[in-house]
Amino acid sequence: MAMIQTGSFDTSSALQMASDEAIMLMGHGSRDEKGAREFLTFAERLSARLARPIYPGFLELADPSLASTIDNAVKTGAQSIVAVPWFLLGAGHVKNDVPVALQWARKHYPQVAIRYGSPINMQPEILAILAERLAAIDPDHGMGSPTTAVLLIQRGSSDPEANADVYRAARFLWEGRKYSTVEVAFSGVARPSLTEGLERCLKYNPQHLLVVPYYLYTGVLVERISTIVAEVAAAHPTCEFRVASHFGQDTRLDQLAQRMIEQIRTGKATMTCDMCQYRIPLFGREFLVRAPQVSDHSHGLRGTTMQENPGSRQTSDAHNHDNNHHIHTHEHSHHSHSSEEKERWNALRECVTAAGITDRQEITDALTNWQRKSRTPLDAPSPYLLVAQPGHIPTGALRWDWDRQRAQAFAEWCVETLQKRFGINWQIECEEEDAQIGPHYLRMTLGEQQERCDWQYLNQNHWMGAFCTIADRLLKPAGITALCLETGWFDTVVVFCRRDFAEELLRWFSEAE
Repeated sequence: MAMIQTGSFDTSSALQMASDEAIMLMGHGSRDEKGAREFLTFAERLSARLARPIYPGFLELADPSLASTIDNAVKTGAQSIVAVPWFLLGAGHVKNDVPVALQWARKHYPQVAIRYGSPINMQPEILAILAERLAAIDPDHGMGSPTTAVLLIQRGSSDPEANADVYRAARFLWEGRKYSTVEVAFSGVARPSLTEGLERCLKYNPQHLLVVPYYLYTGVLVERISTIVAEVAAAHPTCEFRVASHFGQDTRLDQLAQRMIEQIRTGKATMTCDMCQYRIPLFGREFLVRAPQVSDHSHGLRGTTMQENPGSRQTSDAHNHDNNHHIHTHEHSHHSHSSEEKERWNALRECVTAAGITDRQEITDALTNWQRKSRTPLDAPSPYLLVAQPGHIPTGALRWDWDRQRAQAFAEWCVETLQKRFGINWQIECEEEDAQIGPHYLRMTLGEQQERCDWQYLNQNHWMGAFCTIADRLLKPAGITALCLETGWFDTVVVFCRRDFAEELLRWFSEAE
């Protein structure tokens, strides 16, 4: 799909743009064809409003990819591209995957100027749509009642700032109205879950419980909301449950998109970075400060021919919050190598050789992007547990990707790796197989010692860290440790290496250079 252009234009809202200036509308994507179609329909309507062709592209799950969309724009003569992130909130996709895609485009098409904007966030149009959707299912027509509870449901993300913005929207819906409560729930990767959110609302003993989806378009998660609400409603016959519509083809979004485009073109589009996890140290996420922008071939690099090793993540420049959140057109800066840096390099090379890494570029790519690691005292349990976001996992490293294998394969890999690499014989057994999420436990035995790792209880994004903590206790007598590296959602790397080398890694890379 090269572009969307309607047969006739309403020139009353037309943008005054050069003929070689293209508008790229970037959406998330959905496996649900209806959701993808809603996005493309919006692009068609926006094209008619602006009297300009629109180049729509999807980050994942649908075609065309962002890379293909950029290719099409350039092939049709674009010398500059206005890249509009049509995402409700500024989470990981907006801060990492999309910028990496645009950085790839800048390197691939250096003659094309690409300007990037901010996501939708809380805008007057968004608040008006939410309020209207709520009023449509409210027996009191949006005024609220002490006998009515409201639940605002959004996908959620790994980004605290984005999740906090959902609570901000909920507060706007609560102010000035008489609802007993306006709660928040998430249907994707954050908590409280939809079921937990409904249970919170039910504690107020409401006569009516109103569920408002905070979604642009339909999709698997949106369709699932009604199913879960119906299941909970069946167990609470004294309360009436109602579910509002998602945003869909609300025409107020057209005006909002036009304003966003104009802000990007005039350089006025900026990210609200005051509470961004990449700028200030948030509890439990301190290591992300100034972390590099990362993505992979399932997201920002989807559709590109850029080579990457299995399980790796490609990076862009580190998050720059000194001005705005745009990626600049210049290439990465490179530090000169002083004699002191060479000494550090030699020490680094020695400490990582045990992990099977020998190529300088691979080591640099993997390690120079690590941000503030845990400064746990050496006498504390598992002092060598690393949680980081490296940009490029070395081909020689011992690793495992959660999204490519299940727990049984992981257990077999661990046993084989420790036997072949270090001559250590341990046993790992998987227990309580589940058809959807796999075994719930790993029982690990080494000699007379035995440990059990339960990841059903833990957040899936962090259970590998718990595994490494437990494995560290078992492997300590043998002088081996397990390092856990998080590179994104369901993309976790485990590296076994000798304990003395792990300490060296911590010493040299407590902060990024």
